[in-house]
Amino acid sequence: MITSRSQQHRRRMRVLGAGLLTVIVGAIALAGAVPGAPAVAAPGTPGIAQDAILLYSEDFENRPAPTPVVRLDQYVGATGATYTAASPWLRDCNGWVASARQPIASPAAQAQIGDCKLQRSWNSSQQLTAALGTFHGDADPSANFAVTAYTSANPGGGLVEFQTRAPITLPPGGGRFIAFSVDVAAINCEFSAQRLRFELIDEQGLTLGAGPAADACTLNPIVVPPLGVAPANPVNVGTFVSPSSVLTTSDTIGLRMINQNGSGTGNDHAFDDIRILDATPQLDKSFVDADGDGSVIAGETVDLVFDVTNTSDLAAKNGWSFTDTLSGAVVAGAATTTCPSGVITAPVGGTSVGISGNLATDQVVCSITVPVRTTTAG
Repeated sequence: MITSRSQQHRRRMRVLGAGLLTVIVGAIALAGAVPGAPAVAAPGTPGIAQDAILLYSEDFENRPAPTPVVRLDQYVGATGATYTAASPWLRDCNGWVASARQPIASPAAQAQIGDCKLQRSWNSSQQLTAALGTFHGDADPSANFAVTAYTSANPGGGLVEFQTRAPITLPPGGGRFIAFSVDVAAINCEFSAQRLRFELIDEQGLTLGAGPAADACTLNPIVVPPLGVAPANPVNVGTFVSPSSVLTTSDTIGLRMINQNGSGTGNDHAFDDIRILDATPQLDKSFVDADGDGSVIAGETVDLVFDVTNTSDLAAKNGWSFTDTLSGAVVAGAATTTCPSGVITAPVGGTSVGISGNLATDQVVCSITVPVRTTTAG
């Protein structure tokens, strides 16, 4: 999915208490999660997919000046975060935190980027960073910093191109679905394309894969102007969001991006704006009375409806669960669901509802309907 970084991110997993039944909402937690704070009762947008919440980002802009030119493993982010990569992605024309404002060709520039032997490779890398600035809508795209990956030697497949050195602390609140996104500009796609795969690392050190590899050569092309000895070039540029989300209860997360293409022929790109996203589905609750008059009397049965709405990436969300404790009401009949692999624990006469299930890829919303009967007037 291609998006713009100007998109606004909104809070997920809301719970809406509506109707005349008094319902106490229990802690909303994902399968296996240690329950966090109870969900806040607030109006939601059932059936309308909202953007994921931005939890963490790195834009590589924490540079006091265009020079000296530093590599990824020398860069320190605005929050103090540092990063690393496999050594082949930190030599030759790879791994420079570059911009088109840096020296195009000079003895000083050559001293700093001496292992990026061809001026055209360096100038082309600078073009890629400017293409990302254009994609972002920057007033001066030449000032944009991004990380180069202009492969002038064969790095080898399956190597780490970007990784956080220290874990990132996540907001409190129990389990969540985590997604990852990155802005990429690619060139020389007629030879070969990079294959970027995203991985998350939980607090136990376990690797959580976030879907198959992405190919930036499938993104929309723009033409960048000539720079130095590099002519005007078409560049494929856009945002990749991980095609699946990872369910985790971890309080911290590490981030890793692997390039599965090991070729030095083609495989030329730059990346920018690394993001960690909370892609947890939204939960809304409502009541539907049979006669539609808007009132319910003691002993009458109404439908308690839970809507689970996906985030705008529409990636699969598998394994969510929640529990709702009823107050002044009991389950009055068999519950039904449109959620894939939905499992409902709601015995007739019981005072709680336990639900788990999935959201399929491209599925916007699914619903669970539980008949409930009031037992207390007022």
